[in-house]
Amino acid sequence: MKKELSAKVLALYRAVCTLVDEGCDINSLTVSQITEKAGIGKGTAYEYFKSKEEIIVRALIYDFRIKAGEIRDRICQVSSFREKVMVILNWLELNFSANKSFMQLIKIGTQSFEIKAALKAECQNGLDNDGRELMEGIVNEMINSGIKEGLIDASANRYYASASLSSQIVQFAVYLSSMDTIEGVTVQDAKDYALECVLKTL
Repeated sequence: MKKELSAKVLALYRAVCTLVDEGCDINSLTVSQITEKAGIGKGTAYEYFKSKEEIIVRALIYDFRIKAGEIRDRICQVSSFREKVMVILNWLELNFSANKSFMQLIKIGTQSFEIKAALKAECQNGLDNDGRELMEGIVNEMINSGIKEGLIDASANRYYASASLSSQIVQFAVYLSSMDTIEGVTVQDAKDYALECVLKTL
């Protein structure tokens, strides 16, 4: 069971997410901006974190865990494999603009957003420790559904199904981040294509 966050740490996390949602670039965020938004002293932040980069990354991962939990709950509410895939794609579409902090981590993970080396190192460490288990849980839920429906061979290596699912979900997120520059492909087209690719490669 994870230890409950202190009120000050939670305030720092929420401050980072709010600043990102307001359009701030994480590369230029300062500790002063974060602590001012959180309503706490600058020195207090360093009582809990060793660096600005750790504050930012831990905040993004905190938000990621919450949003990934929402997605996991939603896919558990539908029965078919296709429905589960569309739940994720629909959620990404509806939340892409409003939840910039969540999408920021996805874009960092897909390398569609450049970040400073210190942030990148901290982010990789954080994702290895916290993000992977969440994504694996969601993907495993979907693979199990695909096996029950006969879409996925139960004796096959689960890695291939996982890679197929993950790559198409990530690709759709990349599409959302750059769809203003893509002509002739609607959001629905991109979702249908992602689902089609997943089904073809299982």
